[in-house]
Amino acid sequence: HSPLLRWSTKMLFGLAIFVVPLHHLQNYPLLAAICLQFYAASNVCRMYMRQEEQATPVPAPIALLVMLEWMGRCGYFALGNSNSIATIDVSKAFTGLSEYNQTICGIFTAMITFTGPLLMWFATLAIVAQLFGSRRRMSCAVLLAASLHSSMR
Repeated sequence: HSPLLRWSTKMLFGLAIFVVPLHHLQNYPLLAAICLQFYAASNVCRMYMRQEEQATPVPAPIALLVMLEWMGRCGYFALGNSNSIATIDVSKAFTGLSEYNQTICGIFTAMITFTGPLLMWFATLAIVAQLFGSRRRMSCAVLLAASLHSSMR
């Protein structure tokens, strides 16, 4: 396995474990579902790598990256966020703090707000590392994933 695959998978599950206490209790099943979606996407990736012929008109890696991008967007809204700044949840940003620290509270608020897209971004890195093993192909794939991610915004 490539170093990027190991790093991105560790970061994905580390981030998932880190953000669980920052979320409300009703979001725990959703966070578990997001991690299960990553697991399912990595299984689809493994099946694609074992297949020699594709039945889809769109190349499977591109379709998988688009699917992960949309899953991240859905995760953003599924965790209770919306397009309104009034829906940002700051109540759990003080978890574990004995005194107010503006920087840490801001980081925690951003992590609470963007948990879904962050988890899927690390999942995309893990899938890209799994699909493209060599360094040369991986750098092209990371550029492709970054350009796809930024063009869909």
